[in-house]
Formats: sequence, structure tokens, C-alpha cells
Amino acid sequence: MKICLKCKEEKPLEDFPKNKRQKDGYGTWCKTPCKSEYDRQYRQKNAERERLRKQAWNLENAERKAEVNKEWRDKNRDKVNANVARYSKTPKGKAAKTQSRHNRRARLAEVESTLTKAQWWLMQYVHDFKCAKPGCETGAQVEVEHIVPISQGGSNTFSNVQPLCGPCNRKKSFIDSTDYRRKMRISYKAYGSNEERLIWTNM
Repeated sequence: MKICLKCKEEKPLEDFPKNKRQKDGYGTWCKTPCKSEYDRQYRQKNAERERLRKQAWNLENAERKAEVNKEWRDKNRDKVNANVARYSKTPKGKAAKTQSRHNRRARLAEVESTLTKAQWWLMQYVHDFKCAKPGCETGAQVEVEHIVPISQGGSNTFSNVQPLCGPCNRKKSFIDSTDYRRKMRISYKAYGSNEERLIWTNM
């Protein structure tokens, strides 16, 4: 048993975090609520510092992290499958699945494929997450539409996609290369593409 210096309560040793600096090998504050509350407040006050620290750790320990994650996935296959099935039903999951399908089509067609999730999110944001075709009032969820179809040699890149709802996308024939995007012009190098420096921005 040990007395927490913060809340002054006597608790079992397993209720204290391990600390090699202490003679008994355990910290002076109990895990809950004292240490956990202190850590929570510290993270809130130092959010940017913590973000940079985690980012640096992830870069330095990328291989180790990948191995640990793989081991966990192998031991918890049922949980992983359940999480994947649940995620695939969410809007983000459906978008990721769609993007993966387009990337595969582009690889099979041997055309350029550099569209990222961030770029596709930006494209939807520019169009208020609605269909880009003027006058469309279906309200249906938007999906990736290639202005120049992949089957006609079009690329799966930020400069060749637009958000169209399912009905409008299916009505647009493979020989129709109409660009419904808003005329915008903003820098998007920060979104992971080096193929162009500028795209649409409100004009």
C-alpha cells in the first residue's frame, strides 16, 4: 500500500504508475484521478508542443510502430475486421473505398494517379460538399467524377476530378468532358501535389 501525495488516499501499489526514480519503483501520485487529470490538463495547455513531440517520435520510430501495429492486428483480427466493416459504412469510409477503386483503375489503365484524400476533401469543400453541376437539386451524396474519363486516357489527379452526385455522374457519358467546377484559384502544394502550383480560387 502507498499514500498518494496528491489526494492523500492510501491505495495499492498497482494503482500508481511505475517510476524507476523512486525507491519503491512507483510514482508519488495515483494513476486515477490525480496523474490522469494532471496529464490531461498538461496536454490541453501544451497541445502544439505535444503534437510536434508525437510527430517526431513517430518519424524516429516508424519501423517499430509498424511492427507493433502489425502484431496487434494479427492478434486481434476479429476486432480489426469489425472496425473495418464499421468504418466502411461511414461517409469517410465510403470515400476511401471509392478512392481506392479509382486508384486501382488508374493503375490498370497505366495512367497517372496522384489524387489524395486531402485533395478530394478540398475539392468537396470548395463546392460545399454538393454536386458541382449547376442546378442539381438531387441532394444525393457526391462521388469522384473524372472530367476526362480514365477509359479515354484521363488521369486520376486533382486537376481531372470534380464532385458529382450519383445521378449526374451516371448521366454524363464517357465522351462528355464538361468541367462543372467553380472557377477558383488557390495554392494547393500543401495538400500533397506538385503537378501544379495553382488551382481554382474565388474570382
